[in-house]
Amino acid sequence: MTDARPRSAALGAALVTVVTVESLRVFLPATLAVLPATTVLSSTTALLIAAAVLLLLPLLAAPVAGARPRQLWVGAGGLAAVARGTLLVDPGGTPALVAAGVGTAAGLAALIALAAGARSARPARVGILIGFAGEALLRTVFGTLGPLWSPTPVAALTTIGVLVVLVGGIGRGADDLSVGRAGGPAAWPWWWLLPALTLTGVVTSAPGRIAVATGWSPGQVAAAAATTQVAAVLAALLAPRVTPRSAVILGAGLTLVGTTAALPAAGWPGVLGPIAAATGIGALAGTESGSAPTSGARQRGLVAAAAITSAHGLLLLYYLGPPLGLPVHDRLLLLLAAGTTVPLALGVLRAARPVPTRPRLRPVPALRNVLLGAGVVALVTAVVSATSPTTTPPPAEHPELTVATYQLNAGFGADGRYEPRRQAALLRDHAVDVVVVTGVDRGWWLTGGQDLLPLFAEELGLEHVRFVRAADEVHGHALLSRFPIAEFGVETLPGGPGPSTHSLLAAVLELDDGSPLGVVGTELASTPNTRAWQLPQARAVAGTVARLRERTVPTVLLGDLGPTAESTTLESFEPLLDSALPEGARTFPSPAPRELRGQVLLSPDLRRSTVTIPSSEASTHLPVIVTVERRSSGD
Repeated sequence: MTDARPRSAALGAALVTVVTVESLRVFLPATLAVLPATTVLSSTTALLIAAAVLLLLPLLAAPVAGARPRQLWVGAGGLAAVARGTLLVDPGGTPALVAAGVGTAAGLAALIALAAGARSARPARVGILIGFAGEALLRTVFGTLGPLWSPTPVAALTTIGVLVVLVGGIGRGADDLSVGRAGGPAAWPWWWLLPALTLTGVVTSAPGRIAVATGWSPGQVAAAAATTQVAAVLAALLAPRVTPRSAVILGAGLTLVGTTAALPAAGWPGVLGPIAAATGIGALAGTESGSAPTSGARQRGLVAAAAITSAHGLLLLYYLGPPLGLPVHDRLLLLLAAGTTVPLALGVLRAARPVPTRPRLRPVPALRNVLLGAGVVALVTAVVSATSPTTTPPPAEHPELTVATYQLNAGFGADGRYEPRRQAALLRDHAVDVVVVTGVDRGWWLTGGQDLLPLFAEELGLEHVRFVRAADEVHGHALLSRFPIAEFGVETLPGGPGPSTHSLLAAVLELDDGSPLGVVGTELASTPNTRAWQLPQARAVAGTVARLRERTVPTVLLGDLGPTAESTTLESFEPLLDSALPEGARTFPSPAPRELRGQVLLSPDLRRSTVTIPSSEASTHLPVIVTVERRSSGD
C-alpha cells in the first residue's frame, strides 16, 4: 500500500477494535454475571440492557453511519477512548458498567461508520482483524488479565499509550471516510464481521481452550495463542498475493475445518484448530471482493450493523441458551457461524473475474512479515515464561485437614472487579489443603475471556490441579489439592435439552500418612429454568459417593448444591453424608447472604473441627472452609 490513507484506516480500525473489545470484557460480566447476583439488577433487566447495547444500538447507528460516516467515526471513536480511560481509573461497580456500556456502544458505532464510509474496504477489515489479534496478544502477555485488569504500572502505561495513539488514529482515519452514495466498495463482504466476531470471541482468542486441550505450561500455551493471532494477520496480509478465488476457498475451508477441530478442546486438534480457523478468517479479511457491484454508504453501514448484531445474537444464545432452558446446541451455533463463510466465498467467486496473470508473491516483504510474526511469537512466549512462577505447595502448618469450597463467579467480585488473587487469599489465609472451586472460567467471552485457573492456582500454591468441564469445554469446576491425586474421574449429571451443562469430579487423594480421602465436587442446577434437574442430579452424585463408601473410603462432598429450601436435595445423601455446616449458615449473595449454596458434607467416619465462612466481596458467593479430622473407633 503506497497511499497513507488505507494505512490510516487500518490503524484507526485496529485501535478502536482493541478498546471496544476491552470495554466489552467489562460490560458483559458486570451486566450478566455480577450485578444480577448482587440484586442490583434483575436477570431480566440485565438481559435487556445487554440486548440494547449489543443488538439494538448497532442497528440504530447504521442510518447515521450511512449519512455521516466521518462525523460518527470521530465522535463515537473519541467517546470509546474516553470510556476506556474511565475504566483505567476504576474498573468496578455500577460506574464501570455505565462506562463499559458506553464504550462498547460507541466502539461498535465507530466500526459501523468505518464500514460505511471507507473508500477501501480491505484495509478497514484487516485493521479490525489486527485489533482482535492485538487485544488477544495483550491479554496473553499480561497473564490473560490484559492491561484492563492487571494491577502493574506497565499495564496502565500500555493503556495510556494505546489511547494516545488512538486519538491520532481517529483523526487520520477520518481522511479515508466519505459519504459516497454510490460507487463505493460492495456492501456484502462486510458480513465477514459475523464469523470473525463470533469465532474470535469463542475459539481463536481464548488461550484457556489450548490449556484445557493440552495441559501445557503457560509459556507453551502463550506460544500457541500468539501463533494463532500471528497466523490470522499474516493470512490477511498475504491474501492479495494469490487470486481472490484461491484466497476465499482457502479461507472458508480453513475456517470450517479449524472450527470443527477446535470445538472439543482436546489434544492437538485443540491447538491446530484455532490456528486454522484464525488463518481462514484472516484470509477472508484480506481478500479483495473482485468486480462486485458497488454499494452506497447506507448499504454498507446496514450490512455491517446486521453482521455485528447477528454475531452478538449467536454469542448470547451460545452462553445463555442452556441456563434459560432454550433447546440450543452450543457447538452447532459455532459451526453455523463458521458456515457463513461459505456464502461469503461464493460471493467472491461469483464477482471475481479470471485474471490473465497470477499475482506474484514478493519474497522480501513476505519474508519480512513472516519474520516479524515469528518475532512476536517468540517475544510473547519469552515474556509469559519469565513471568509465570512455578506453583509450590505450601508447607503443612498444622496436623488438621482443611477442606473448602468456593464459587468463584469466573473471578469477578461482587464489586465488579476481576481479582482472582483476592479470592485465593481468603483460602490461603486459612491454610486450605483441599478445595473444590466452581464457576471456573478459562476463556468465556461472556465473562471476560480470562483463563482464571492458572492465576488462582498460582496464588493458592496447591500443587495438584484437575479441571472438569461443565457448561462447556472452558467453564466448569476444579480440584486443587496439597496431596497427590491417586484416582480421578468425571461423570456427567442429568440435564436439560442440548449438551450437558453439569458434571461432577470424583477423586481419591493420598494423605501424608498414606491413608485415602475421597473427594466429590460438583455444582448442581440453580437457575429457575433448570432447577427441576437439581434432585435428579443430587441422586446421581449420591451414587458416586455410595461407590466410594462401598470401598470404606472416607469421603467429603464439596460444591455448590444450589438453593436448598426443599430438604429433599440434602436428603439424597442420607445416610452416606451429613452436612458439616451449622444451622443458619448462608453463603449467597456475598454482600447480604440469604441462601446457603456452598456445602461441605462429610461421611460418618469424619467430623468437623471448625467451620469458617469469611465475609468478603471477592466473589458473589462466600467460601466455606472446614477443618476435618478422622473419628476414632470409640466416637
